[in-house]
Amino acid sequence: MNFKRVISGAMIVAFLIVMGTVAVSLGAEEVIEGTVSSVTTAIDKNGQEYTRVLTSFERELQGTKYSVILPVMGFGPQAEPAATLQQGDKLKAIAQNRMFQGRESYTIIQLIE
Repeated sequence: MNFKRVISGAMIVAFLIVMGTVAVSLGAEEVIEGTVSSVTTAIDKNGQEYTRVLTSFERELQGTKYSVILPVMGFGPQAEPAATLQQGDKLKAIAQNRMFQGRESYTIIQLIE
């Protein structure tokens, strides 16, 4: 049995486990809360209506608090309820965190009243 093959095989398995863990964590569902900055309704390339809600979130990194504005997307049955939001409203939703073209965004699963 070749020792280098065993080590290479173990490294490949470890790499696949790490990549699988990263993929799962990036798509995790979470409860989000923020303040609505703007709401836009548009038609996607398939002719379906969707809503993009730019939302301000408060974050903290190493004791420093800051604010970020991220898109929160409402597709399908969530497009219409998301379109009723207005600037200044508080948004609370169960959403899926995702990366799109290197930028963080959220997809609404369910708005919470």
